[in-house]
Amino acid sequence: MVAVTLRDITKYYNDVLALDDISFKAETSQITVLLGPSGCGKTTTLKIIAGFLVPDKGEILFDDELVNSLPPQERNIGFVFQNIALFPHLTVYDNIAFGLEVRRWDREEIDARVYELLHLLRLDGLEERYPRELSGGQQQRVGLARALAPKPNVLLLDEPLSSLDANLRESLKFEIQRIQRETKVTAIYVTHDLAEAFSIGDKIVVMNNGKIIQKGSPIDIYFNPKNRFVAEFLRISNFIKGVITKKDDRRVIIKTAHDNTLRITITQKDVESLSVGESVIFLLMPVDLKISLEPPSDGNVLKGKIKAISYEAFYFTITIATEEGDLRVVSMSKELLKQLKLNMQIFLSFSEDAPRLISET
Repeated sequence: MVAVTLRDITKYYNDVLALDDISFKAETSQITVLLGPSGCGKTTTLKIIAGFLVPDKGEILFDDELVNSLPPQERNIGFVFQNIALFPHLTVYDNIAFGLEVRRWDREEIDARVYELLHLLRLDGLEERYPRELSGGQQQRVGLARALAPKPNVLLLDEPLSSLDANLRESLKFEIQRIQRETKVTAIYVTHDLAEAFSIGDKIVVMNNGKIIQKGSPIDIYFNPKNRFVAEFLRISNFIKGVITKKDDRRVIIKTAHDNTLRITITQKDVESLSVGESVIFLLMPVDLKISLEPPSDGNVLKGKIKAISYEAFYFTITIATEEGDLRVVSMSKELLKQLKLNMQIFLSFSEDAPRLISET
């Protein structure tokens, strides 16, 4: 398997800038996820890696080999498309074997490889069926088997689960992760789905408007979003703005636009870079906020009214309207939920070290 490195890749479609000087590395035998909204450049990046598109500037390396001039068939990549596009007139066996026959593999090798993949992808006994006789999840697994058949060094997946229902997506994303772990193929996975990205990615590259905004592990990205765009895309939209009125050691005191005074602990580096009178914006994670019916005796406190309560799989999200804007709280407490009603006045509190200083851009 190989590592894939992109250096300073730029791509125009006529006069439209699709990729703006992007660079990242997909490590050997890991899943790197390209995450971002529609039109941000994810699929264009994947097609450039595959060789379907030629960049206007920059380098693509497989390990230390420059592959810019290599056609797709010489890059030893497997590609799983958003539209599965199985050959309807071929059986499952023949769909998987197709690429091997084009490469003139020996018949015994083809047979062994097809049955190896049928077992790996839990398609045993389906080799004589046609695509129309398969479920959506089975069709997607056949598409994955076809991409893996030639033993590619790099597996590229372009939103492979987007056409499936929620239950199938949930099960198949872990199947893809299992298969990648067993085959140890270097995988680059495109999605705009947060659950997919954070469930299977070893590394996440967040993109917007043809640029890479942030890259790192799922934990790094989720708990330390670089700027407001990343936080909002991750649906962490709890922002508090204010002006620094005092700073001492690692603590700053800020006054919000609605005269709430908040005490916040930040890093030494941030303390040194900030000045009294400077406007700042802080991010609060939904899990860092606590709801109470009576004013808490300590911590930072804001008053608010319950605006909405929504059930999201295994937890509840409560939206609170405060003077500083809407803030979202996540809870799994059944007892708390029983006490809450729409338009009820409550109190939100959070510790001094909970907020994270964040950039607008």
